Amino acid sequence: GKKVEIVGAELHFFEPAIPFFEKALLLKPVDQQLLFETALAYANASKDRGWETVRRQIAIDLFTHLTIQDPRDSRFPFQLALIYFDSSMSDSSWEGESAGFHDQDKALRILVDIIKKEYKNVPARFAKANFLYRLGRTEDSKEEYLKVKKTIEELNDAGLVRGGLEKNDSYQNVLQNLKKIEESSLKAE
Repeated sequence: GKKVEIVGAELHFFEPAIPFFEKALLLKPVDQQLLFETALAYANASKDRGWETVRRQIAIDLFTHLTIQDPRDSRFPFQLALIYFDSSMSDSSWEGESAGFHDQDKALRILVDIIKKEYKNVPARFAKANFLYRLGRTEDSKEEYLKVKKTIEELNDAGLVRGGLEKNDSYQNVLQNLKKIEESSLKAE
C-alpha cells in the first residue's frame, strides 16, 4: 500500500471524497480495497482538521475491522500505527498544539508486531526508526535505520530493488537519516 501525503493544494481533497465513500459502502458486498481507501480518506480528513476526533475514530475503526478481517495484510495495522503516532505528536499537528492523544506506545507496539511477522518489512521498520527519532530515542532509531539499510542491501543483492540502491528512495532516505543522526551526535559531544 502507498502512504498518502498531504501537501499544499491537496490539503482539502479528502473531505469532499468522504460522501462518495459513504455511498459506495452501501453497496454489497463491500470491497476490501474500498474500505481501505475510505479509511485513508477519513484519516487524512481528520489530519487536515488537526486530528479531528470523529473522523480519526472512524478511520481507526475501519482499519481495526480490516485488520481483524485479514490479519495477514500488514497494510491495515501499519496505517493504524501511523494514525496513533502522528495524532499523538505535537510536531504533526496544527501550530505544534497536541491533539490530546497519547498513543505513541500503542503505535510502536503495532509496528513491533508487524516486524515480528515480517522481519524484512521495510516500511514498518522505517516508520519505527522515524517514530523512535521523533521521540528523542536517537540510538534506538539509529539501530533501526541500520537494520533497514541492511534489509534493503540484502533485497538489492537478491535483485529485488528496481534501479539499484542509488535510485531507491528508501535507501537514500536511510542514508540521509543516519547522516543526520551522526551529525547531531557529533554536535552533542
